[in-house]
Amino acid sequence: MNIIADHLDLLDMLKFYSRFEISDETGDPLTDHDMTQIHYSRITSLQKAAFAKFPDLRSFSLANVASVDTRETLIKHFGPLSEQKLKAIARYLNLVPAEDKCEGFDWLRLDREFLLELLVSRHERRASQLEALNEMPLYPTEEIIWNENIVPTEYFSGEGCLALPKLNLQFLTLHDYLLRNFNLFRLESTYEIRQDIEDAVGRLSPWKSEDESIFYGGWARMAQPIVNFAVVEVAKPNIGEKRPSRVRADVTVNLSVRNEIKAEWENLRKHDVCFLITVRPTSCIGTKFDHRAPFVPQVGLTFVRGCEIEGMLDQNGRVIEEGPEPKPALPGEKRTFRVWLDCNQYRVDMDNANQGKE
Repeated sequence: MNIIADHLDLLDMLKFYSRFEISDETGDPLTDHDMTQIHYSRITSLQKAAFAKFPDLRSFSLANVASVDTRETLIKHFGPLSEQKLKAIARYLNLVPAEDKCEGFDWLRLDREFLLELLVSRHERRASQLEALNEMPLYPTEEIIWNENIVPTEYFSGEGCLALPKLNLQFLTLHDYLLRNFNLFRLESTYEIRQDIEDAVGRLSPWKSEDESIFYGGWARMAQPIVNFAVVEVAKPNIGEKRPSRVRADVTVNLSVRNEIKAEWENLRKHDVCFLITVRPTSCIGTKFDHRAPFVPQVGLTFVRGCEIEGMLDQNGRVIEEGPEPKPALPGEKRTFRVWLDCNQYRVDMDNANQGKE
């Protein structure tokens, strides 16, 4: 299964660089406007071919580009066509050799599945790299942190080929150089985050009690069970954006620990990064954890979401502002922190929830 996933990641990287923002003829970097012009030129040529050769595709030929350039729409229009019609369109666009030039070439693949994918992949709308970066979640989730094909463990033998960007003396453009460094720095940080999470959650020793609740058999200096969590604000998106402009939440923890550890938690500063973790253990109380076995199934780790500290709340529910004055002493052991959630990740989670996913 890991081999298949690794190959899929490598295939995604090949697809990314096959559509990179660079001129195939001159090697010059292309702007988003240049890439849009190339896309419009290709889809217009396809519409002209459909208009000239196939009256059945008249609705596709006369539609505006924005309504027909998605993968789903292209498959809807070209999926019902026969192999001969797909081959005629591809030859009209010079995407495959003419019939008299195919003789003697056994390696040519001209079946219906290939021709349909050729037309769709060439003419589908390409996601802007800048938009993709702006929509990328700030913090890694459980899907990336424990994906050994992206973030290898310390026991990686080096025999396989990981789908990681390579740093060498040649780069396509300055943007390609910066993007590779960004991805590698992000994955290096993810590796350190994984080690910290495994250490903290492992020390907490989460077990499943008889009443189906969670029992923590240990304690950790860097992790505390959450008593209450509530999203208190979801601001409207900015013009031209899909994600909320701001998402804030209140996280309450019980700091019934030693005074020096309690002081560390109370001194969390503005813009410090924390992680919200959901565990649903299946092991009964007293079960020993095997450090050589996979970590996630043993502790029942389900979700990991990053957040940024805005401040600790006082008794009136207001954020205690940082300043030269010492923070006020609060009664009791419970402390509530106001945090900023990742807007992009919040949008993804809400979309999944609307589709019936968890």
